[in-house]
Amino acid sequence: MDRLAAHLRSEGRTVGIVAVEPDVALSGGAILGDRIRMQAHATDPGVFIRSMATRGHLGGLAATTGHVLTVLDAAGKDVILVETVGVGQDESRSSAPRM
Repeated sequence: MDRLAAHLRSEGRTVGIVAVEPDVALSGGAILGDRIRMQAHATDPGVFIRSMATRGHLGGLAATTGHVLTVLDAAGKDVILVETVGVGQDESRSSAPRM
């Protein structure tokens, strides 16, 4: 995602990134690892990164992902990228006991 965003920005395009991650068992929120991986874009006004937890939904996307895509489209982003949870990441987390 980081390199793809950099390439798109070099072409002058604005980018919206929705990064869906497994839940953190304690808080139910996202791990926010994508923010660490994409630090180079954190201060770029042409890139908007939205982290979201799956909140228990299997299949790699949160139930509200579609709503976030609609907002980014309405905000006029040229390209919207969706990074889903990796195969098996969320399924193994959902069966783990919550604290």
